[in-house]
Amino acid sequence: MRELNEKLARVSRVVVHPKYRAIGASVKLLKESLPLCGRVYVEMIAVMARYNPFAEHAAMKRVGESQPDKSILEAIEKLEQLGFTSYLLAVSEYNQQKLEGTVKCVKKILGNFTYPFNRRIAGAHGNFKNKIISNGSKKRKAKM
Repeated sequence: MRELNEKLARVSRVVVHPKYRAIGASVKLLKESLPLCGRVYVEMIAVMARYNPFAEHAAMKRVGESQPDKSILEAIEKLEQLGFTSYLLAVSEYNQQKLEGTVKCVKKILGNFTYPFNRRIAGAHGNFKNKIISNGSKKRKAKM
């Protein structure tokens, strides 16, 4: 492990201000920094390398590329069909807001029924409101 640590360095992120992008600043930064790290091998795990191959322009060699699991891609596609934005799926606040908006939309749609039986099914008489739920001998309020 010690030998590996002596020979290997890792570039974890290269960030260039938007004002200085597309003029080769990231390539120049990487090219000039690599010899200064004092290591034989330098690895960089870069998600954006597929879209911006600046590391290859800085004389680094692409070793491999991993692909996401097919089930993940299918789930993302289904969520996009429901109106989610794929690159925001990792943000829990975004998901919470999206779900709350979806629930409000469903309530509004189902609340528009005019026939009494359908209104009851749709929640116009409280099915979507707070209910008392029996849990053994205890009763508690739950939000639906």
